[in-house]
Amino acid sequence: MQEKAFEEILRVAKLPLGDLLFDGSTYRVTSKDFRRIGTRHEKELEFFDKFLIVTYAQNIAGGVLFYGAVDIQLIIFPEYRHKHIMSAICKNGILKAECYPKQKATISTKTLKSFDDFLMKHYLLSNAQIQISNLSELFRHFNYFKYSDNYEEIKKFSEKSFLQKFS
Repeated sequence: MQEKAFEEILRVAKLPLGDLLFDGSTYRVTSKDFRRIGTRHEKELEFFDKFLIVTYAQNIAGGVLFYGAVDIQLIIFPEYRHKHIMSAICKNGILKAECYPKQKATISTKTLKSFDDFLMKHYLLSNAQIQISNLSELFRHFNYFKYSDNYEEIKKFSEKSFLQKFS
C-alpha cells in the first residue's frame, strides 16, 4: 500500500477504533475493525491483518502497518514529528509485542535525510528487535551520495563491516 493511502486511512479513522493497548495511547486495529473505516478503505486493507494507530494528546498522530513478517510501514504526521512518539512505542514494548516473529523492515532511501537519520531509525528498530532487510542497499546509497554530515564515519566501513554492525 502506498504511504499516501495509509495516511488517508489514518486521517479518516475515528477513535476509539480497535483495542486500546496498555500505554493508553496506541490502538490495535484488526481486520474485524476495518469495515468501520469505510468500504473504500476496507478494500485497500483486505490483504492486511492489522495496523496500529498511535496518538498524541488523544489525536491520531500516525500508525504502523504490518505487511506480515516481511515489512512494516511507519507514518508519523508532520505536525507530530519530533515528539518521540515512535520512540515511546519502541521503548515500552508495544511495537515489539505487535510484531510478527522475525519481523523485518525496509528503510526507504527516499526518506533518509542523513546518516544520523539512519542511525536513529536503526536504534528504534533494534529496540523493537526488528531487522533491517535492505542494509546492502543502504550501504551503497550512503557511499554513492557521500552524505556530508558523516561521510568520514561511513568511509570507515566496508560493506561486510557495515552489515555486521547494523544487523
